[in-house]
Amino acid sequence: MVMPVFYDVDPSVVLHQQGAFGKKLHATAENRYLHRELREITLLSWKSALTQAASLIGWDATNYRIEAELMQQIVGDILRKLKRGIPGGMELHVRKVTELIVNQSSKVSWIGIWGMGGSGKTTTAKAIYNRLQDKFLNTSFIENVKKVCELENSGIIHLQQQLLSDILKTNMMIRSIAEGEMMISERFQGKKVLVVLDDVTTFDQLKALCANGNLFGPGSVIIVTTRDVQLLNLSMVDYVYIMEEMDENESLELFSWYAFRQPSPIKDFNELSRNVIAYCIELPLVLEVLGSYLFAKTKQEWLSVLSKLKRIPNDQVHEKLRISYDGLEDIMVKDIFLDICCFFIGKDRDYVTDILNGCGLYADVGIAVLIERRLVKIEKNNKLGMHDLIRDMGREIVRKSSTEEPGKRSRLWIHDDVDDVLTKYTGTETVKGLVLKSQGTGRVSFNTNSFKEMKKLRLLQLDRVDLTGDYGNLSKELKWVHWQGFTCNFIPDDFHQENLVVFELKHSNIKQVWNETKVLVNLKILNISHSRYLKSTPDFSKLPYLEKLIMKDCPCLSEIHPSIGDLNNLLLINLKDCTGLNNLPKKIYQLKSLKTLILSGCLKIDKLEEDIKQMESLITLIAKNTAIKEVPFSIVLVNLKILNLSHSRYLKSSPDFSKLPNLEKLIMKDCPCLSEIHPSIGDLNNLHLINLKDCTGLGNLSEKIFQQKSLITLNLSGCLKIDEKHADEKNVSKNDVDAKSKGGSSRCDNQRDVDEARKRHVEILNQSEDADDKGALVNNVDVNRRLINCFAFDRVF
Repeated sequence: MVMPVFYDVDPSVVLHQQGAFGKKLHATAENRYLHRELREITLLSWKSALTQAASLIGWDATNYRIEAELMQQIVGDILRKLKRGIPGGMELHVRKVTELIVNQSSKVSWIGIWGMGGSGKTTTAKAIYNRLQDKFLNTSFIENVKKVCELENSGIIHLQQQLLSDILKTNMMIRSIAEGEMMISERFQGKKVLVVLDDVTTFDQLKALCANGNLFGPGSVIIVTTRDVQLLNLSMVDYVYIMEEMDENESLELFSWYAFRQPSPIKDFNELSRNVIAYCIELPLVLEVLGSYLFAKTKQEWLSVLSKLKRIPNDQVHEKLRISYDGLEDIMVKDIFLDICCFFIGKDRDYVTDILNGCGLYADVGIAVLIERRLVKIEKNNKLGMHDLIRDMGREIVRKSSTEEPGKRSRLWIHDDVDDVLTKYTGTETVKGLVLKSQGTGRVSFNTNSFKEMKKLRLLQLDRVDLTGDYGNLSKELKWVHWQGFTCNFIPDDFHQENLVVFELKHSNIKQVWNETKVLVNLKILNISHSRYLKSTPDFSKLPYLEKLIMKDCPCLSEIHPSIGDLNNLLLINLKDCTGLNNLPKKIYQLKSLKTLILSGCLKIDKLEEDIKQMESLITLIAKNTAIKEVPFSIVLVNLKILNLSHSRYLKSSPDFSKLPNLEKLIMKDCPCLSEIHPSIGDLNNLHLINLKDCTGLGNLSEKIFQQKSLITLNLSGCLKIDEKHADEKNVSKNDVDAKSKGGSSRCDNQRDVDEARKRHVEILNQSEDADDKGALVNNVDVNRRLINCFAFDRVF
């Protein structure tokens, strides 16, 4: 929970970096950074952080007469939020549903939450989940079921995998929906679970995820949110909770949290606030968006919004939401919003930021502004999200710009519209972005002449689409090309795209990237993963500013061009499952900027060179399932935080950890030849996770491991040679592991004893194939899982 206090500074000044505050910010950057480009980048990131901080709900000290009054208000508000996890106006819904669940605690509770879009169903479900999850060992929140199924052909399988992984604490791979249903039925039998299925639209979705409620153990809770009450009737839920409209006082409190960052209007704005909410049909989403827009606005601006609301009929929700969009003063921020609406929902925020920055849109600041206005939200794993009503509002803005001629719209994403434009050659220079995915399992083909007039096209995504003709017809303004299923053996010589920022050719047939390497000075991300015939990488000397190289699952790839060592800006290399790749070129170890190196599944790589110490910026090294026999003993990587060498069947010893002073996670699961861990591991002050599961050859550990104050998770399950007396040094018994993971007898005879053991001991994690990434349970709380955030003031940016 992050709640700022604005002391001797107006929130709007922080939000916009104005006046003396803004001048001081610029002066600080100029004094600290002499290099102009570095100074501008840093200043941009500072502004983005300040914009985000100012958009969070907190307290303005100028609204209080004395500091004691402010402190009392802060303490009271924090205690209230910690208790309920949701601002006023929605608490009644949460309390009523929670009471229903408590009253059925001896049986499986099936609760349906039904209401129109924007009525607060998801917010209510999240608050209930956050409130109850500490009482369950097995929990899962499956968000945006409808959206995931629309965005991905195998969306429901992805959701089944997520559900299984959350409950079983291990990664699960599923090949079909039927297989997923069977696994859920078999593996969930008798388990007490808390599961939320958010925004379910079809009975098939519900059937695939939770077909039979009787398989769960007593006390289980299944919550389904939907806009379709018939779906709930068919599924025979125990109770349907209807999201009724809030009354005036509830609406006023919710609105005030966003408009004033407190539970009631500030002086002189009470009547104006009541007038605004009178036109918002008590719909929480509209209250949230309009309140966020009106934050720090003048009375005159409030009156202007009120006059617009008076002209919009009550049932036209899109028009009410559009007031916030129209209020965006910067045309670039509007462009960013429309690009996200049409192309980037569900995409990684940093990835989208790179693309849109390449388009000259200053997305760091722009996305922060959209988050502040509640037009965009950040979801799990840093993905960009957006409410369906807001998404539809944005897309309708694009559609209405040319209702009869799609080729004159700025963005094209609807399959029939794109097919019509490309077939009839009606595209114009108005088009900035285009997405086309082949329907069904077949492929489609178009002539490049269809793109000839789209001279301002900057975003292009194709999936199982072939292009014939002169590739010179494609716009020279392209910044993002995502072409899945590219069928040529190499990229045609007439494909000249010197302005590309992100180039993705996943699941392609290419054997080499270019016949003659192109000069792409703006390219930051190159992703040619799952290209099963690719034999070699390009010459990287022509890609001088490359930051991310992703080449996963390229089994024929046998060599990396040595010029990779000259890339001074490279941050990430991902070569996972490149099974034909032999040892890396020595020059790769010259990459001083590299932060992440992933070599998992590279079965032929059998060593890491001593020169790896030159990778002075390396933070994450993941080399699971390789032939590595040893890590250079004297490896010096002072910035390394994560080292994962799991499933290294030939690895015999660990490195000297004194040369890895900042290590936080050490994962060496299933290394049967590993016989010792260097005693210097006990001197690591930041280490909080050690996973040595199934290291069957490992002898006793240094006693200093059990004295580490920073350690949260220690997994020794399956380490058959470790003497229990070492665990007893800190009252940690290996039997505590076995009691939970294997179901066998132990000194913990019942669940209460196991819970007490967790409170007394450093956690010894035991059940998770991916315990290094998730599932670390301390006192029944998943310490690696953040609470699902209901509101922006609970969000950590």
